[in-house]
Amino acid sequence: MIQFPTAAPAPLPDLWIGSAYRVRDEVERQVLDALVHRVRAARAPGELHNVLTILTVWVLRTAAALRQCEVIGLMSVQIDREVCWRGQRRPWITLGDGDTKPNWFTVAARIVPLCPTLDWLLGIVMFADGPALRLWTEAGWAPLTAKSLKQALAELPVTVPRGHSGRQNLRSFLAEAGLEFDRTNAALGHQAQGREAWNIYRTAQPDQDWPTFVVLAEQYLESLGWSLTSFKESLDVEEYSHWRQSVRDPDSAHQ
Repeated sequence: MIQFPTAAPAPLPDLWIGSAYRVRDEVERQVLDALVHRVRAARAPGELHNVLTILTVWVLRTAAALRQCEVIGLMSVQIDREVCWRGQRRPWITLGDGDTKPNWFTVAARIVPLCPTLDWLLGIVMFADGPALRLWTEAGWAPLTAKSLKQALAELPVTVPRGHSGRQNLRSFLAEAGLEFDRTNAALGHQAQGREAWNIYRTAQPDQDWPTFVVLAEQYLESLGWSLTSFKESLDVEEYSHWRQSVRDPDSAHQ
């Protein structure tokens, strides 16, 4: 006969930032606030661009659920901000077979619709050709790398959770909002063990699922204290755009 323990289980230790996958919302909020503060405190145009780029990366993993490898390798050709889907503008990112993290059963190729915040941020910082995200250095433009991203995040005066946690937090928010399991997987490129045959990372109802995902992704950002309207009002986009035009690469015009 199996003897089951009769003693009460020991309590879990305090997790000050939450689990490694589902961090507390206040931790995400602190990182977002720190990045916004850095943007508003930036003096030189190059410094402003770099912080805006890191902010964009953070929002890509928070509101588009991109993996770090998907963000680092993001090419401009994968981002379409002018696509028209059934008569409506529907900006999105296309992740093909070679752009995502594969597993034994499938790859996470998918289309990720962009919420208004990501649409606007990418319109500010991305390049029209080649690597979509770049940093300004003393030697000129340099593609964003895992190392440069890690260094930039390490400079923030707050606890920075692992990059993958953004996907898990958004997934939890979508689940709590009532978005069905497989419909969430379609946007996140998320494998569900035992459901591989039905988990092909595409939605059967794009007319319903993409708009729903976009609205909920923006709502999640707003739940963290983000306001696109107030952020835009605090940024001198015209001056920044003039600087970008003056230092752009010949083969990489600013959109």
